[in-house]
Amino acid sequence: MASITIRRAVRIAETLAGPPEGWHLEQREPSTSAIVVRCAEPPVVFAEPIAVAMLGAWATYQRTLGREIIIDPTLQSPSAFRSGLLSALAGRTTGGAANSRFFRLVTEQEAQDKLPDYVEAMLKSAPEAEQIALYCLSDLIQNVFDHARTNGAGAFCAIAFDKRTSRVRLAVADCGQGIPATIKPHYEGDLDNQNSLLLALEPELSGNSARDGVNRGVGLYFVRRLALAASGGFCAVTEELSARASAHSPSDFVPRIVALPHRWQGTAVAVTFKAIGAEYSGPMQAIKDEIEGRGPRYADIRFFKKSANAPDWQRVKIDSDNGKFAMDRGRATALAQDQILPLLRLGAKVELDFTGVAKATQAFCHALIVPLLRSGGANVLGRLQFVGCSPRTRSPICFAVNYASTTDDA
Repeated sequence: MASITIRRAVRIAETLAGPPEGWHLEQREPSTSAIVVRCAEPPVVFAEPIAVAMLGAWATYQRTLGREIIIDPTLQSPSAFRSGLLSALAGRTTGGAANSRFFRLVTEQEAQDKLPDYVEAMLKSAPEAEQIALYCLSDLIQNVFDHARTNGAGAFCAIAFDKRTSRVRLAVADCGQGIPATIKPHYEGDLDNQNSLLLALEPELSGNSARDGVNRGVGLYFVRRLALAASGGFCAVTEELSARASAHSPSDFVPRIVALPHRWQGTAVAVTFKAIGAEYSGPMQAIKDEIEGRGPRYADIRFFKKSANAPDWQRVKIDSDNGKFAMDRGRATALAQDQILPLLRLGAKVELDFTGVAKATQAFCHALIVPLLRSGGANVLGRLQFVGCSPRTRSPICFAVNYASTTDDA
């Protein structure tokens, strides 16, 4: 018999660095027939939504492998009951308490029927936050049904509102195939888990959009950007990695990747945002503008289908580094610092040739373009032109230009 010990406060760090602390989540030996879950220093006094959702997904997954989950008496506490932690571990679809923050959606129809009422009930004291919470949960749950392949286990969700801080915390977790297994089959090149996770966070780059050309793959991107617009944070966990971003660090619009000590079987996403003054329509429109390449300086960006081969323009070729993608931030930084900025500082005009690049990620374009606009001298945008850019490359270029023009990095 194996055991898992959790702490009195089952939480993730304020920085949203990864799965809940105090776990040792890994595949058990096939001979293990039962796993005891106990509390190190009872009673349980707090359970973060992401912890509840992940523990529910994990316990259900272990049961599909034929293992019994034994809930030790040390877990029995009013807080564990109210949060839904006990129900999650027991494999129930909802928590035992009427106001439980935990619920499980097994089918898409359930999500459509039950989710709006649940969000309204949980956030009745913060109605201005309902739209953001419902959008985030709907998109994250739909991702589970579209991609996760959970063998009918569905999505494990949790939500909480802290009246003292006016902060909403929500999470969705599954023990499906994980993001890398979803992304890798649909793209050329040798994608590792980290690049697969980064691609999943780019707009219009999900497995579905790559497969059938439909304008999809914006769910995780919109959820992350919406959370940051509402003064919040975002964390996605898959395999041995966590991608995180926080409104407290503006440069984190490109998520930071953190290696985790233990592998997570599937995908878990946590979102926090400030309920007071939470505004939905304005940020949503701004995010759509980012994807579509609209912004205050869009009209000033010079795009051309192919090079004019003018002698007074210095050409710098931008090549892909992974299949048809330009996504290596380090290479973009080196191009900016070593090749392009020296030309601009001399007053030269520079042509950035993206011919053959199917998609340049936001991380790549940010690292390439922001230093040019901030350090390239007078009228720098008028001395840059972009050649051979696909629609999926134009969008992050426009966003990087607008970002450099309106925001200072933290």
